[in-house]
Amino acid sequence: MAQVVAAVDGSAVSRSVLRTAASLAELLGGAAEALYVGQLPAPDVERVVAESGLPLRCVPGEPQAVISQVLASPDVRLGVLGARGTRTGRRPAGRAAAGQTPDTTNRTGVRYRPRRSGARAGRDQLRPL
Repeated sequence: MAQVVAAVDGSAVSRSVLRTAASLAELLGGAAEALYVGQLPAPDVERVVAESGLPLRCVPGEPQAVISQVLASPDVRLGVLGARGTRTGRRPAGRAAAGQTPDTTNRTGVRYRPRRSGARAGRDQLRPL
């Protein structure tokens, strides 16, 4: 298993999550892999993961439970999740991303959310889980 796991769903933020996971794995001197919770074929997921060059692991089940279980594995040092927004607001983050907090997993992780507009448009955010 990889030391850095990038949980992806094929949404627009998946490319950034994969790039971030690959960069962090390189900094840690380890490997990264993409995790998709669902059934294949999933063309959007398969395409974006293939472009990243990371291996893809597909696991059936409920996303929040599966991601928590994978991040709890002793071989995983870091998890990278994408969120379209914050926990509340006009477009809140999905259940899987919002649910990955320090009280649901004891692994270090980051939640990736790209900035879309404003004075700092184009800057990425890495936030601790």
